[in-house]
Amino acid sequence: MAFQPQFYPKDWSKIRKDALARAKGCDICRAQRGDFRRNAQTDELYIVYLAVCHRLWYTAWKQDADTIVLCQKCHNQFDAKFRKRLKLSQQTPIGKAHVYIHVDGQPILVVTARTYIELISAIDTLPTGQVFDVHLEINLAVVGNGRYQRTKAGTKRLSEHGACEDLHLVFQVIPQRMQPHRPPMAASPE
Repeated sequence: MAFQPQFYPKDWSKIRKDALARAKGCDICRAQRGDFRRNAQTDELYIVYLAVCHRLWYTAWKQDADTIVLCQKCHNQFDAKFRKRLKLSQQTPIGKAHVYIHVDGQPILVVTARTYIELISAIDTLPTGQVFDVHLEINLAVVGNGRYQRTKAGTKRLSEHGACEDLHLVFQVIPQRMQPHRPPMAASPE
């Protein structure tokens, strides 16, 4: 997906630069920036570059989001597994749902979701206690808005208006299985 700066912290360029400086190559295959590889389909040589990627694509807005450094090949495979797990193309569209949080009184756009599953996935990453706003947009017009709060038990409705009436019912199904699989931590020697 193309870089969309509106979803990243203001100092993303520094965060990215620092992550690349700490990296010892691709976190999966260990390829180094500037290495040469052959394209599996065309057999053409290409130069490896490294990108800083979010483990959870809908946390790009977070200053302390969990990131990894990947080469093009591993990045494509990583994203493909995530897209397949969520089956985004098979989900019910909702127009556009813009999710905002407020930091120091300023609204921060967290995500623009086009399906319920994208919306639920994004909200699932918010910390407990976080208040957030959803603005539903259809044909470039906001047709509803709601204010909610993440709780340990799920999501609490604070207010809903227009097309957001009863949207809180969708948030009752934030399943844990949507969390990406992470390998268990190795046991430390005693």
